[in-house]
Amino acid sequence: MTALKKIKDLPVKTQWKMLLGLIGLLYIISYQFNIKRTIQIMSSYKQLLRVVDTLPPASTFSKNEMQFDQENTEKETQSLLDSISNFSEQKNIKVKEISQSFSQTPDTYAIETNKIILEGTYQNTLELINDLENEKRVASVNSASWDLFKDKTNNDRMLLTTLYIKHIKYGKAK
Repeated sequence: MTALKKIKDLPVKTQWKMLLGLIGLLYIISYQFNIKRTIQIMSSYKQLLRVVDTLPPASTFSKNEMQFDQENTEKETQSLLDSISNFSEQKNIKVKEISQSFSQTPDTYAIETNKIILEGTYQNTLELINDLENEKRVASVNSASWDLFKDKTNNDRMLLTTLYIKHIKYGKAK
């Protein structure tokens, strides 16, 4: 005798009680896993809205009122390039190309992106990324790609790593 057959043999009043009990149990389970979490998210969202309302509007400074300290900007870029070259010398990584930086200036900050192509082992380039982002905190690597090439003159394989490194520079009002 199957469970469904046993349930059908019960009186209708008992079947209804079991159905309502099952619905109540499903509601409690859904509350614990879904509704409770949604309520927590909504309350934290409301708290964040209160904090955001106290911040000054983002349009307080216009682009032409922003002044980026050229000397500090050059020092930051030089610091980044020095970090890369020093680490590359230590870990036997060849710097193939450093492209000119690309800057983008929204309202109160500038985003500078550098493209750097390196030749070296996978582990050494990962250590360089870790050094830049976590150890020295000079910049963040926005994107990295590894390409394996075969050098036809030496018949060797070489790993080229392309890094897009960005750093954000905050400006000051004039």
